[in-house]
Amino acid sequence: MEMITELDFKKIISNYSVIKQQLNLPKVLNTDCNKIIKIFYAKGKCSSDYFKPYALRFCKNANTLKNLGVMAPQIIKIQYCVERQVYLVYYEKIIGKDLEVLVQSGQKDLFEKLATFLASLHEKGINFRSIHLGNLIYQNEEMALIDI
Repeated sequence: MEMITELDFKKIISNYSVIKQQLNLPKVLNTDCNKIIKIFYAKGKCSSDYFKPYALRFCKNANTLKNLGVMAPQIIKIQYCVERQVYLVYYEKIIGKDLEVLVQSGQKDLFEKLATFLASLHEKGINFRSIHLGNLIYQNEEMALIDI
């Protein structure tokens, strides 16, 4: 894990476009070179995040999914800013289409593929509690999990 300063953190969030925000803070950034930066802010000492940071769980889950043959983010690196108590996880962007956008555009035939995909996750022992169409990317007849 690479340590960064608050100045480094500010440069990073100002250099890339924000894909998703949470409470007026950047949550997911898109880089110029097909990489995503997911930002994990500290939850406080009364949270399990204090003992096992969500950023590290995200990375562990991504590696576990990959080992089980499920398409998920390929982790590149992790940075930590002590002053802000924030983790930045860099991963390869999964090229494809957001399943939520596809369904809203009328492609209802994807529900059968989604059901098959979810069944395959359960067969592999994966309990994906935060599943929704915005957490899935559809690429070459395959589904990928992006918010794990």
